[in-house]
Amino acid sequence: MAPDPVLVCRIGALQPEERARHTELLSALKSSILGVAERPDGYAFRFSGEGDLFRRLAEWATLERACCPFLDFELLLERDGGGATLRLSGPAGTRELLRAELGLEGPASGRTPEIGLLRPEETPGLLALLERCGLPEAGVRDHLEAALVAREEGRIVGSAVLELSEDGALLRSVAVETPLRGTGLGTRLTERALSLAGERGVRRVFLLTETAGDFFPRFGFRRIERAEVPSSVRESREFQGACRETALVMERSV
Repeated sequence: MAPDPVLVCRIGALQPEERARHTELLSALKSSILGVAERPDGYAFRFSGEGDLFRRLAEWATLERACCPFLDFELLLERDGGGATLRLSGPAGTRELLRAELGLEGPASGRTPEIGLLRPEETPGLLALLERCGLPEAGVRDHLEAALVAREEGRIVGSAVLELSEDGALLRSVAVETPLRGTGLGTRLTERALSLAGERGVRRVFLLTETAGDFFPRFGFRRIERAEVPSSVRESREFQGACRETALVMERSV
């Protein structure tokens, strides 16, 4: 009987430039995940079909296969421009290794909340979430075309909204239901919002925060003065009074 394969990620199998590219692709792909399903021998990750996602998935899988030869890869591309599902599986212990490598938060319960653009009929659920989280609703209805929500069994459990303007975008309404805080959902929403900003051609993203000044710097945001914010962004209802004058102002280049 053949022995079980040793589950070790041999990152040394990649050249330095390949390791850098592997890390870059993994970060981008993680921010594009819409949902995760636990399987008996691994995980299935669902993505939208936006941009050059398929090419990036194939490039990352090629590099990952070199350092994790025990993995099986299955990529399902949906018809008519639909999304994609990447299944990673392997021998016993694969789930635990993937959970550590991909930064999945704790044991999966079967599915994690799916992130996607807001549907019109979900607007009341988004506003109710903001109210429960104590975030201002003023002006949100004017920017629903760039609103992201996290769904769990049909409920809105997280959100992130971009207010697009001539000189950049304001990231606002980053909210997560209390029971799901600490699970990484806020990180996924923020990364997906920044990815969406790039897809929409935004070069600078701003935000106001009264409670999360230690959270956003991990995504590259830095504190700035209000006077440094372009006038088109300062026209937001948040700058016009929805957020207090004491709120921190932060900025990040995309």
